[in-house]
Amino acid sequence: MIGLRRDVRGFNLKNYWHVLKTYIESRSLRFKLASVALTLLVIAFLLGLEGILSQSQMRRDMENAVETELLGVIHAKDIQIEFMVMGRAMRQAVETENPRARAMAFAEVGNARANIERLSSELRERLMREQNQLKLDEFEATYGEFDQQVRKIEALMAEGREAQASRLAFDRGLVEEWDRGRRLLFDIAQSKQEGALAKISQVRLQADQSQNRSIQLLLFGMLLGAGIAMLIASSIRR
Repeated sequence: MIGLRRDVRGFNLKNYWHVLKTYIESRSLRFKLASVALTLLVIAFLLGLEGILSQSQMRRDMENAVETELLGVIHAKDIQIEFMVMGRAMRQAVETENPRARAMAFAEVGNARANIERLSSELRERLMREQNQLKLDEFEATYGEFDQQVRKIEALMAEGREAQASRLAFDRGLVEEWDRGRRLLFDIAQSKQEGALAKISQVRLQADQSQNRSIQLLLFGMLLGAGIAMLIASSIRR
């Protein structure tokens, strides 16, 4: 054990360089040229491998940002638009005296209703944070109450009870429900937008780190190649 420790302490870079130089000098010219070529191939392989791995990771992160964050922002904003259209069309149906315009307004309400239900389901698949999931739950509950009142207004209008339908359409509680749902959707969209920006910043940081690793690997390879080339050149001159 003591002898092994002495051997380890006595082994340094200078000794290693001398051993390597002696070994190379004893080899043939073909071996020396092959060593240079192999060294360059290894350096090129490591640089390529590092680039492939980094690009693959950045692609996965970017796809995740697009799939879960950016599309989530789009869905949340689309629901906002449909929810606003639903409220506006409902009031137009109550205010107008034209049967055709009223039918068109209620048809617009039906289309908005179908779009909201479809988009809400798609948005839920892209909500990773529990806070956003809870907000979507709250929106769906608020929307359910709002839609129930809208259906009641449609029934009253169909029965010819326009005055009662108008009072319900402009009821303060119904307006507050609509405004609460709108604000919940805004919060979800804002959170998803912040998440998308954070993901993009993370991808940029990974790109910078990958560039630094590539530069470090390139410098190391250049130094290693230069050292081996010097050894081989020295041995050839001899």
